[in-house]
Amino acid sequence: MLWFSLTQWIWTNCQICQSFNNHWASIYVCIQDLDSRTKSNAKPRPKPRLFALVIGIGKYALKQFSDLPGAVPDANEVVNWLVTDLQVPLDQVSVITDEAASRVGIISALEAFRSDDRIHQGDPIFIYYAGHGSGIPPPEDWECGGPGKKIQILVPQDYAPERGIHGIPDHFLGWLIHRIAEKKGNNIVGIRTPEIYFQYLC
Repeated sequence: MLWFSLTQWIWTNCQICQSFNNHWASIYVCIQDLDSRTKSNAKPRPKPRLFALVIGIGKYALKQFSDLPGAVPDANEVVNWLVTDLQVPLDQVSVITDEAASRVGIISALEAFRSDDRIHQGDPIFIYYAGHGSGIPPPEDWECGGPGKKIQILVPQDYAPERGIHGIPDHFLGWLIHRIAEKKGNNIVGIRTPEIYFQYLC
């Protein structure tokens, strides 16, 4: 799996050069045409075998986290970029925003990649998250890089530790991604805004 890098996304007979800009991220995808045939002889481009999960959280249940008014619009722009510019079929893009992006909702959406029979080994999987991240003190038996270090977490929309609804720690997120890679291959790209801390490599 490779985080914050776009790789192995080459389809024959296509030339895509698209920039996506918003408050927090710029994504550039440039895929050079591999075939010199003229348009008159070109065959229709096959449907991209890319599957995506797009998450955007603008309003949190716990008010200690400020609203992110651009998060859901940014997520929608990513969906538009995938469907319009990359021509990914809409039924290959899962979108969860605000209340749907609960802890259970996010974990279930990630786990769904494993059981999706349409996804073949090596197909590219794209995961985009626009929302808050945070850091929490580690449990006593967790390795976290040394004294005083914190565990990085994704903050789901319904985050409420006092009610037993916790964040999604990087260790656990890495395990979920590893499970996807075991079943579908490691052609997985993850992007998070506004701060990027995805650093997993499996």
